[in-house]
Amino acid sequence: QELWTNYLPPEEAWGKQLSVPAGWSAGARCLMQSLNIYLEALDRLRTQGTQIRLIQKTQDSRQLTPQLNVGIYLEEARLQQRQAEIWSAALNGTAAGEDLDELDGFINNTSIRLRLSCEGADVELPGDVYAACWEKHSLSQAEAFLRELDCPLPGMVIHVAGTNGKGSVCAFLSSILRASGLHVGTFTSPHLTDIRERICLDGEMIEEEAFQRCFMQVQAAVEKMERGGFPHPTFFEYLFYMAAAFFRESRQDAVILEAGMGGLRDVTNVCRPALTVITSVSLDHMAYLGDTVEKIAAEKAGILKPGAPLVFDGNDPAAARVIRERAEQAKVPYFDVREEPLDVSWDGEYPVVTLPFADGRVSARLPFPALYQVWNSALAVRAAELLWEDGRLGGITPAAVAQGLTSARHAGRMEQVLPGVYLDGAHNRDGVRAFGEAAARIGEKEGRRVRLLFSAVSDKEYRRMAAELAEDLYPAEIIVARMESGRGLSTGELEEAFGQAGCPVRGFDSAGEALAYALASKGEDLLFCTGSLYFIGELKECLKEEEHDQF
Repeated sequence: QELWTNYLPPEEAWGKQLSVPAGWSAGARCLMQSLNIYLEALDRLRTQGTQIRLIQKTQDSRQLTPQLNVGIYLEEARLQQRQAEIWSAALNGTAAGEDLDELDGFINNTSIRLRLSCEGADVELPGDVYAACWEKHSLSQAEAFLRELDCPLPGMVIHVAGTNGKGSVCAFLSSILRASGLHVGTFTSPHLTDIRERICLDGEMIEEEAFQRCFMQVQAAVEKMERGGFPHPTFFEYLFYMAAAFFRESRQDAVILEAGMGGLRDVTNVCRPALTVITSVSLDHMAYLGDTVEKIAAEKAGILKPGAPLVFDGNDPAAARVIRERAEQAKVPYFDVREEPLDVSWDGEYPVVTLPFADGRVSARLPFPALYQVWNSALAVRAAELLWEDGRLGGITPAAVAQGLTSARHAGRMEQVLPGVYLDGAHNRDGVRAFGEAAARIGEKEGRRVRLLFSAVSDKEYRRMAAELAEDLYPAEIIVARMESGRGLSTGELEEAFGQAGCPVRGFDSAGEALAYALASKGEDLLFCTGSLYFIGELKECLKEEEHDQF
């Protein structure tokens, strides 16, 4: 009560930090820390000249959820100016991917919403506190927008959600369908170095002229819809509408859509898929999707549609149980690849998989030196088999499946960019665990020491990630760097995390400096770079500047 009456409403609270009284429970301390982050964010906006009005609405206190959400309403003109700046930077190639995705998560033309988790807090909130659920624009609004664009998604749609592996499954499946002689559109995220990577046709990103043309088509629809009272799309929604406009004119046979975050409330969920895929589910984006794998799995399972079979990775028993229950409720046939027979052998660093397909088996050497890609390939092959059984797409043969697996490409996922130098965008605990196992296997196979180049954003469990990597890799040296993103951890925070894990650490203030040192000092050692897809994007830009041939 004191918190809300004395700190949040009055302007005197700006710039202050709340103290945590002795004897408070762990949950209450967590709440206070979250609110301090909130106050700090408010103060940053205020000092930038943003006009802020705090809105409270009456709500029955019995309906308050553990998720505390506060709407910060911005002056419309300022926000439109900010959106214009970001789009201009994106088109010029100077916008950081992390900033763009942060804009997607928090901004539309009327509000920024900061979601604060106070799960388990032992604090009684007054009944007049407004705790609105965070969500992007409704799917009905998205459907109306697509109608205005006259852009129903053409061709067969495959909808992919999950925590880790979505992009890899999209890459495998797209490659299989293209090897089958089909034209395939893909909408994925995030991008590493070029925003156009998110919209591809037959494995090639949209051309600049088409990108700008689709942008203008969406912009014209936005202006018309806004006059009718519709809100401005978020960054991610805007790109999705651009992809829909592009796919309308491209006339491909199939479209593969990767959900952005979650699934149930994601704008991509407006599609009417022929098939859905859920990759491995684990803890990530917990402030938005829930703090247990069961809650997160329920969000992912929100993409299920009657009549569309589901292929999923039941890597986590609790998540798999939720997914099965939701599939049965929706009367959707489902297939867990963890329950299907597959064989794995090794060709040097690379796994060779043998998977069931149709009435036989398919074998292929995967182009990624990582065991975790076995399960992603299994999802893609089972999805391809269901599409073959559907009968509407021709040419999907065992030979095409094998060729598609072998020729798949996915940048930034255990990608060897120089001899002995690998990039992997692992950015959560399960992803880092899988990366660590793969990197350790490569080091053991080649009999070479491992060095690690790492960076991460502040909302990830970076201390646990550091401990996991230290335990799995026993690196000869760890090099850390601060990313350009405002959410990037400081060099000191990264050094402290790995220092606590008992590792030798060397810190740098930029990705470029860190990479230059790592390449110059690695000798015969292996160098693995990980921690964030945005960090991998920065490293790729650095490699371009160094004019390495393959870039």
